[in-house]
Amino acid sequence: MDLQQTVPCAVVSTQLTHPILKHIGDSRQSVVCDVSSGVPTIIYWGAPLNEASLVNLDVIALATARPNMPGVTDAINAISLVPCHGDGATMRPGIGGHRPGGRHWAPRFSPISCEVVDQQLISIARDDVAQLELETKLVCSAWGTLHASAILRNIGESRYLLTNLTITLPVIESATQLLTFSGRWAREAQLHRRDFVDGAWTAENRTGRTSHEHLPLIFATERFADEWNGQVWGAHLAWSGNSVLLAEVLPDGRKYMQLGELLHAGELCLEPGESYATPEVIGVWSGNGLNAATHALHRNVRSRAHHPTVLRPRKVMLNTWEAVYFDHDLSRLCALADVAANVGVERFVLDDGWFGSRRNDKSGLGDWFVSPDVYPNGLAPLISHVHKLGMDFGIWVEPEMVNPDSDLFRAHPEWVLMSPSYEPVLARNQLVLNLAHPDAYAHIYRQLDALLTENDIAYVKWDMNRAHVHATGSDGAAGTHNQTRAVYQLIDQLRVAHPHVEIESCASGGGRIDHEILRRTERVWTSDCNDALERQIIQRGTSMLVPLEVMGAHIV
Repeated sequence: MDLQQTVPCAVVSTQLTHPILKHIGDSRQSVVCDVSSGVPTIIYWGAPLNEASLVNLDVIALATARPNMPGVTDAINAISLVPCHGDGATMRPGIGGHRPGGRHWAPRFSPISCEVVDQQLISIARDDVAQLELETKLVCSAWGTLHASAILRNIGESRYLLTNLTITLPVIESATQLLTFSGRWAREAQLHRRDFVDGAWTAENRTGRTSHEHLPLIFATERFADEWNGQVWGAHLAWSGNSVLLAEVLPDGRKYMQLGELLHAGELCLEPGESYATPEVIGVWSGNGLNAATHALHRNVRSRAHHPTVLRPRKVMLNTWEAVYFDHDLSRLCALADVAANVGVERFVLDDGWFGSRRNDKSGLGDWFVSPDVYPNGLAPLISHVHKLGMDFGIWVEPEMVNPDSDLFRAHPEWVLMSPSYEPVLARNQLVLNLAHPDAYAHIYRQLDALLTENDIAYVKWDMNRAHVHATGSDGAAGTHNQTRAVYQLIDQLRVAHPHVEIESCASGGGRIDHEILRRTERVWTSDCNDALERQIIQRGTSMLVPLEVMGAHIV
């Protein structure tokens, strides 16, 4: 590719006094960064560069440089991976926080080290005044995706209250269209196209999960880009908790996308020696429209070792929910299994109502033992019948939740993610169980481990049916960050103990769909909507983030 062809694709945002340029990339994409400030600034992200261009990176930097404007600081403030207000950056800072008394609220980093190994650029910068160290990482994957992340370390002697640490990716100025997603229950992944020529667009998710409302995915495209044509830049936040997304056009015309975890006030306090790692931002570039961009995201999901393949295909399932709801009767369920087997179903999934006092949605959550009232002989008779018909057996759980009317809550009300000083806000008659509490975590793990050990279960439908509201941890601070990490840990631990069990991520439908949850689950439940026409729109939007083979759907 000629240099003349690469320049129009470039993304520029740098001050070229003494640039130190690094390249990562392959046959799918190239990324050129200026690392002179210690925090990488992407000056080019687009089509792969040829050998002639790679030996003349300084020429690319000069060709894409811009003059300063009157009325601003003397230096052009770079749109780095983590823009710093202390450097003069006027866009939303990529880092926010302070030490006691509000001190050191606007850090300014200096370079310590930078290396490129196996298409990974790892840079470390330090602020000796604020006593903070920032490590940033960019990786060009073999799937055509660009992975960006950062780690902030408190190297000082006092605590540092972190308010935000986000990843920022620059966008070419000719990208004049923005594609975003909105939604609600049973209407997820609604695609919107809007002009991206001035101002800012932002979306904030405080539900404690990926959310129905704001799929953490943005695309910036050239005006006439479509499915097969035009340049596209996209970014996905691989995170299953609170999030913030921003796309902005600066007054000088530069553009960027910024994605990260949304932190509540006081939620993250770094004690001396502690660190915070951002969720990974997965970027995509395409010169051939939206399809090529989404295919890169699909390849990233398909790179998982546990991904369904031709040799390990997804099984056709029957879920009992719409057929019986809470009315669990062994003879009725066996008859349902007979019908399922006759029409070719390969996996029979027992939904809500099999455990504790769960005869309706008002009680029993948190008591993950087989109800002796409904199943006096346990699940073995039903599982045996299902297996004799040649089907696998699956089961529904909601480990993150608890009903006030449950043995667990009566014994340990202090295990709930809430402030004891306030009346809790119920949703679906339930509260959120604080899995960041070590005893609560251990209790739930023991129950789920016993369930999977004592029964021949091949599949778990892992649900999460309410948002976090006033979700307060045991220390009195906001607890969604720790809860999200604890959910990941719980799933990971169960997968190690039960590697044969497949897990589906469900959250009242498509409320938890992202690449991070898919690193530990086989598939997602796309939506509770089964309307054939509306479901096509939901499927289309969701398929721009994940491939079709991981998207669960019922036929009714």
